[in-house]
Amino acid sequence: MKLQKRSLLISFLLLACTFTGLSQCSVTLNASTTAACSGEAFIISATTSGCGTGLQYLWNTGDMNSSISTSVVNQTYVNINAVYTITVTGSAGTSTASKTIPVRPEPQFSIYNAKPYICSQDSTLIIFSSNVSGVQYNYTVVPTDVTGAANGTGAVVKQKLNLTAQGSGQVLYNVIPRIATCYGQMQSTIVQVIQKPQAFISTLDTIVCNGGTINIQLSSDQLGAVMNYISAGQAVTGHSSGSGNSIIQTLNNIASDTSIVIYKVFASTLSCNSDTTEVIVRVLPAIQVQRSIASQQLCSGEQTDISFNVFPAGTGVSWTATQLNVTGASAGSGNNIQQILYSSSVSGKVIYHITGQNGNCISQIWKDTIYVTPRPDISFSPPGISSICSGSSTNISLQSLYSGVYFDWMPLPSSVSGASAGGGNIISQALINNALLADSLTYIAYASLNNCAGDSVLIPIRVKPVPFLDMNPDSTVICSGNLASIQINSSLSGTSLSWTVQAQNVNGWFNGNGNQISQILSSGNQTGYAVYSATGIFDGCISEPALAFVTVNACLGIAELTESDVTIVQSGYYNIYLSENRGAAIRMIDFAGRLVYENLSPEKQTTIDLSVFRPGYYFLRITSGQLNKVKRIKVENRK
Repeated sequence: MKLQKRSLLISFLLLACTFTGLSQCSVTLNASTTAACSGEAFIISATTSGCGTGLQYLWNTGDMNSSISTSVVNQTYVNINAVYTITVTGSAGTSTASKTIPVRPEPQFSIYNAKPYICSQDSTLIIFSSNVSGVQYNYTVVPTDVTGAANGTGAVVKQKLNLTAQGSGQVLYNVIPRIATCYGQMQSTIVQVIQKPQAFISTLDTIVCNGGTINIQLSSDQLGAVMNYISAGQAVTGHSSGSGNSIIQTLNNIASDTSIVIYKVFASTLSCNSDTTEVIVRVLPAIQVQRSIASQQLCSGEQTDISFNVFPAGTGVSWTATQLNVTGASAGSGNNIQQILYSSSVSGKVIYHITGQNGNCISQIWKDTIYVTPRPDISFSPPGISSICSGSSTNISLQSLYSGVYFDWMPLPSSVSGASAGGGNIISQALINNALLADSLTYIAYASLNNCAGDSVLIPIRVKPVPFLDMNPDSTVICSGNLASIQINSSLSGTSLSWTVQAQNVNGWFNGNGNQISQILSSGNQTGYAVYSATGIFDGCISEPALAFVTVNACLGIAELTESDVTIVQSGYYNIYLSENRGAAIRMIDFAGRLVYENLSPEKQTTIDLSVFRPGYYFLRITSGQLNKVKRIKVENRK
């Protein structure tokens, strides 16, 4: 039993040593390289110490040997880290170790050949670039009929190349990239070296007038060469750069002295340019004819006044004339144009074409237009003497045989009011005659066209008075079956009078004419209303309507309230005071017979808000038992 316990104790102690890190087993990793290129093979080996016997190896790659041979492909643009871990187990314990190997990316790059074609003695411009940092470039050259190319390193190749044969040659550049000891794939580019062409020009110096056109021929010694030219000049318009076998351009000098345009001409084949040759063109100053026109608008029979100021000195001026509906214009020459022009039927014009000339240089043609306006006539419609009623508007239309005529008018002194001066082709003004007889007013109207005064005309207007009517009485209350008697009075003797009636709950009325209304009206056992509207006609002028209002009551033993029974105060509100309100009723009716207010249980003190009613006349009826009181109210303004 004691021996068994001792064996268990020893086993426990050995196990405790293992878990408390007392094992002496260790492992070390060694690699064949400190850094690898993408896809490059390398070896990592494990060396152990103190691990005992029966060693077992397990890599994170799955390998179970003491060393492994591996490679990593890096498809990024930066270094990546490959981490390798091994676990070694032996009779003396277990140990783990790791090793990190940086793996460089494959050097990838692009070539930008900025000048694939150059002239002999020009320089190349080749640029290498990569998304991977730290790339270095080695290039070798293979020249053909070219000198100046050399092997080298760097991201930019600038080499001056010389052609050693006629026609063309080339240089082949082979480029290999690398990062440290890691090399990428080789790429190539070619630079063609071309013989420089020559340019030939028909003239190197010429003079043109302002507005003249140059015609300079260009050519080269090489077939297919393109001729180019670059223009530069001050105070000259019309010149521009371009290409082609000729320079054909119209030049204008905007200065007061001779100006110069310089064309720099060269020939080019692909990207190869010849030497530049300058062509000088002298442009004479423009001939200026400054015209001073007193007026472009003339009335028929007036004289033109156009004078000239020329540059340069010695310039002569001539003109031709084109007439349209005008007479009196003609061609000529000299320092001014003074001609009397006529237009008798319609507006016309003369176009003068003016030219200046100095030696062989002829100016542009200027056009000056003179407009000639006839003296317009005037008429009015309706013709003769117009007759209107007082307060009506005139409707006089002014006319002319010419279009675009402006009319204005003014009234002559008269006792008729409402007239005033104005302008336009319609005279529309309300004229007032306050007299008892017809009166007249006369307008004088004028016509003008483009500020050319024409004829005038007198327009007489007869203004007739309008009768004013008065109804007496204009409001009354009668009992049913009684006579309504109303007198119609007019301000003008001889006025023809008539009336119409609108009634509610009333019989016995009829429309009629004359100055007296006498009608027996009946309303039965209820209250009714009749509104008489009278009009008068005098000399064809109709008056405003005059109104009379008749209230027809049943009058069956009804006695009116006394003033002590009802006190009425007129204001924004209508106040009613009743001595007795039992069985009382208050109603308001407009002149059309419509019930607009009703209170069947009024207080002794009742107020009616008049602000809710439209302006006009109303009948207020107050009943209390057999008592009946009617009052007419005029509502003038709302609150």
